[in-house]
Amino acid sequence: MIKTVTLREPVTFEGKEIEVLSIDTGKINGRLMRRVEGILSGQGSFTVNGQFSNAYCAYCGVIAAGHPQELLDELSGPDYMEVSTLVQGFLLGVDMPEETLLSETPK
Repeated sequence: MIKTVTLREPVTFEGKEIEVLSIDTGKINGRLMRRVEGILSGQGSFTVNGQFSNAYCAYCGVIAAGHPQELLDELSGPDYMEVSTLVQGFLLGVDMPEETLLSETPK
């Protein structure tokens, strides 16, 4: 599923103007999550429960949008937090359709 974040402050990155990030949540899988863990561990930034840190979620989001992780450095604070919050919600299942949640409820 594609989740769209319209940037409040578009950025120019690698010669291209970026106004929207289209985050493919289907790409946020075990491989990507372990990759981001490795990136943050190498920076000394990964902690227990790090999967829900703003940095972890923002990294997952920007990579799942098909951009290099360095794009994060160019995002405004509010745009960075919007990407992070969107991914946090996805990982926690907050954005799941109601019928999916209901169908998994024991009867």
